Amino acid sequence: MQVKGEHMPDDDDIPELNPALVTLRRVCWVFLKYAVLCFVAVVVIVGIGIGIVYISRGDEGCHPAFESAAVTTLKQYVSAQEKYHRTDYDNDGVQEYAANLTTLFDWDGPGGADPIKLVDLTAVRADYSRPELGGMSGYDGNFQPRSAYYLTELLGVVENGKVKLFHAPAGDKGSPGLESSFGLVAFPAVYQKWSEKCYVVGPDGTVYESDIKGLDFEHTAELPWYFPDVEASGSKWKMVGE
Repeated sequence: MQVKGEHMPDDDDIPELNPALVTLRRVCWVFLKYAVLCFVAVVVIVGIGIGIVYISRGDEGCHPAFESAAVTTLKQYVSAQEKYHRTDYDNDGVQEYAANLTTLFDWDGPGGADPIKLVDLTAVRADYSRPELGGMSGYDGNFQPRSAYYLTELLGVVENGKVKLFHAPAGDKGSPGLESSFGLVAFPAVYQKWSEKCYVVGPDGTVYESDIKGLDFEHTAELPWYFPDVEASGSKWKMVGE
């Protein structure tokens, strides 16, 4: 219904759009659409590329944190041994070092006196030594790696190509002890998944490292049970930080 006084436009009154302007708008719209699609494609391709590199490197980005934690654990172990040596916890009148990590956590075992906690329980649970030597979670049945590493006590030291075993002090009647020397090794739970390097430490607190190819929980043939002769010609061990 037409309102009085109102003019209804007919087809001749509607202005025509400039054909060039219409074409330009269509071109701009197509360009914008394809630009967005190209940007999304580039983002996806870059993301896939980063993922492939990350996976091919075996999660290498995690190595520094786990390996640094292993070095810290070994240094804490040496500090714990020094404290243990100063105190005759088992009251046998003998100054000694602890023969295993369990002793440094709870010198008389579960059910006795309160744990002395010179090392963390996580270190005790990561001890790869045989249960009769205080390891393999003989303490509480919970055997698991500590920050992607297992630990185990060294049995002796290599000097001039010969093995010199650590031994208990004379008169030792309490918890298993060592007379004058000790050592600990940290090795990867899974080689190249989270870590690669193997670490050892002795009484002087110096930590040495070596990349022993393939050494991990499932492949322990090359596990060092004795402190290596780091000064020997051709030694693959070097001081951490060198």
